[in-house]
Amino acid sequence: MALIDKIKCAKCDRKYSGLRSRCPYCGLRRIGIGKNPSGSDDITNKMLISILVIAVFTVSAGILLFSTPIDANASSGYQTPGGDSSSPGSIEEGTESVTGHFPDPTPVVQEEPDEPEILFDEIRVHSIYGRAKDITIKKGEQLFLNVVFYLQNVELDLDIDAVWESSDEDLFEVYRVDGGVEILGLAVTQYAELTVRVDDVEETVVVRVND
Repeated sequence: MALIDKIKCAKCDRKYSGLRSRCPYCGLRRIGIGKNPSGSDDITNKMLISILVIAVFTVSAGILLFSTPIDANASSGYQTPGGDSSSPGSIEEGTESVTGHFPDPTPVVQEEPDEPEILFDEIRVHSIYGRAKDITIKKGEQLFLNVVFYLQNVELDLDIDAVWESSDEDLFEVYRVDGGVEILGLAVTQYAELTVRVDDVEETVVVRVND
């Protein structure tokens, strides 16, 4: 209360508290600052405003102080440049290093493209003379053979290895050569069979050897 000056009544010249709006002695309503030669009302208002501003500033500073992290580097998990370069996750930058914990890179797995499915429903044995179903060769003679692929009776241009087998290797043998096989007559016989197989499709031809 010591900060609040007294106001002098303009009618009865008695002093009363500046907080009152009327004179307690004569009842005169206070207009303006009344009789106050020293301008105490104006000083009081300015002091109140100053106290309010200081209080607001103090509260704001306190909120800002307590809401700021004590150690921003510690809370984020990173050390300041110039830290121990031997710690995990350090990155050298010239003479300084930045340390921290970095996640391991996720390995990228590249899937191999699926090989296109090769479709065929028939294979045929061909010689230089065309399709071979019944072959006759002489003893000691060689004949080149290869496989031709077909799908619904349409010839296909495919490059696939085939498995060749002789039913009697004492009568003729099969030798793999570039692009196909060669058969060699070894002994005169009535006949033997030559089977060629690709996956689950196969073809069998008759081979005869004579003099």
